[in-house]
Amino acid sequence: MARRAGVLSLALLTLSLSPAALAQQPTGNIEGTVTDPQGAVVPNATVTARQVSTNQTRTTTTNDEGRYSFSQLSPDTYEVRATGANFKTSVAREAVVAVGSTLALDFALEVGGGSG
Repeated sequence: MARRAGVLSLALLTLSLSPAALAQQPTGNIEGTVTDPQGAVVPNATVTARQVSTNQTRTTTTNDEGRYSFSQLSPDTYEVRATGANFKTSVAREAVVAVGSTLALDFALEVGGGSG
């Protein structure tokens, strides 16, 4: 009986260490809404998340409701920038992504060209 339990334990351990299980890494997310000074949503705004430690970037655009989302980000500190046509760039310099969490990060853009 003890040998059978040992074989079963080994089989379960082998299944838990499958390539699919090993490929999964703990991640987090950033999501939010981009609005103008009056609080109206800004569709098609560009949002970029730069991982500070690696300098890797991911870019997305807001949907028709002004929402954006970055999923499966490595836990780290990110610099997140949002901009849209006829708006200044808004920057969140120390957005910390933690394992298993979603950081809510909204932007209220100021009218004007250039970056801010």
